[in-house]
Amino acid sequence: MLDVEELTVAYPRRPPSVDGVSLTVGRGETLGLVGESGSGKTTLGRAVLGLVPVSGGRIGFDGQEIGHLPAVRRGPGLIHRIQTVFQDPNSSLNPARTVGDSVAESLHGGGRLSRARRRETVGELLERVGLPAVAATRYPHEFSGGQRQRIAIARALAAEPELVVCDEPTSALDLSTQAQMLNLLSDLRREQELSYLFISHDLAVVRHIADRIAVLYQGRVMECGPADQVGLRPAHPYTQALHAAAPIADVAAQRTRRAARTAAMIPADAARRPGGRPDSCPFTSRCPRAADVCGSRRPREVVHDGVTLACHLFDPESGHPDSAVPSSIAHEEMKK
Repeated sequence: MLDVEELTVAYPRRPPSVDGVSLTVGRGETLGLVGESGSGKTTLGRAVLGLVPVSGGRIGFDGQEIGHLPAVRRGPGLIHRIQTVFQDPNSSLNPARTVGDSVAESLHGGGRLSRARRRETVGELLERVGLPAVAATRYPHEFSGGQRQRIAIARALAAEPELVVCDEPTSALDLSTQAQMLNLLSDLRREQELSYLFISHDLAVVRHIADRIAVLYQGRVMECGPADQVGLRPAHPYTQALHAAAPIADVAAQRTRRAARTAAMIPADAARRPGGRPDSCPFTSRCPRAADVCGSRRPREVVHDGVTLACHLFDPESGHPDSAVPSSIAHEEMKK
């Protein structure tokens, strides 16, 4: 469905926001895109939507090259097939329009429908996302944050899309509403055979909805593989740090985990180690297992236990002194 190859998005006088990223999303599949703020995940999603210019590489959608097509040049057919659910429904819903009008404007073939049929279709869409049909007559400010996000999902579904880019759709919601939203998105995927590119900073959230997870750091893919394996048994030191940063219910265990993580991790704003270059591993300055090769050469992608990793630790030809020692050992020590 979606095929991204060596995608680069760069702005003048700044390092690339997306730096040679390759990934795929199959039909009916959910790919989770995870990373800290500034990792490039939202920029990548906006590139797929045609909202930012592409500097290099390609974006293929169902066999068609779309990377060079900005949103304003995409025809109605392509626009309807790729939809998005943004992080903040407050900014994506027009406060001066009723919910029904906002959803109806995205209806696939809405111009050929009678007013009565449009009203009926909008009511069906709202009911599909768990809202009453009568909600169509109300305005966005009359709803809670979770309800407004359901409206945003109904508007995306109105176009009868095949791919939906979900950009942090649950980050502004409380935990119980997050769970409801994830269940809703999962149900809709099964019912309508949708594909999702699900963007989030929360590894635990993505693990519950995604089939596969790709982990980004400074515009590059660090690790990509099955959701359970990447989410529960991460191999890359950066993914391990994300996993260790997730809170747990046990207070004592959380305190121990935080202390171990703090001792192991180098601060994000620390100076790069000697020899660090733009074509080195971007995680060099923060990685507790970095060696000279990490600051002098960009790691190549290797497959380890069914997971694709960009890390010298897993490349026996990299020259890293610990390349024969599984990184999972260090992760087990960090968890303790």
